[in-house]
Amino acid sequence: MPAMTIIAYELTMLGAIIATVLGILFESRIPNPFAGIYDERITEGYIGITIVCDEDKIESLENIFKTNGAEDIIIEK
Repeated sequence: MPAMTIIAYELTMLGAIIATVLGILFESRIPNPFAGIYDERITEGYIGITIVCDEDKIESLENIFKTNGAEDIIIEK
């Protein structure tokens, strides 16, 4: 019996460590196959906004951003 408690303890700790690592990866969403394209201007202090919308609303959103001083608008389809 005492020899089995050491093995059970070690396997419990191993399971806890594996579950913790998997939990961190899951909560961090790593790896993220749907990640957007990274723009280096963000690290220079610019603000990036990503919007998902219907194609018929793209023109009105573009006008709103231009009216409010957007420096660059990139539209990806």
